[in-house]
Amino acid sequence: MALHQPLQTQLQELSDYYGSAQWFRDYDDDCAGKLPKDLPRGVLSEDAIYHILSDHASVIAMLKKILESEQTREGYHREL
Repeated sequence: MALHQPLQTQLQELSDYYGSAQWFRDYDDDCAGKLPKDLPRGVLSEDAIYHILSDHASVIAMLKKILESEQTREGYHREL
């Protein structure tokens, strides 16, 4: 899980930004042509960010189920 922590931190920062007033200002500025044309804009993609955050939540939920299943199975084997 230690390898996951930097990614978790970055995803939290992305999630915080994605729902912020700053994101909406940046998005509006991009639509109005106020941002430099050579500026990377991937973070302003509504669908891509939504899918990344949604997929991450799904993966975390699956991992939790796997861990719970493993813990239950280990507890069962200890009782035998």
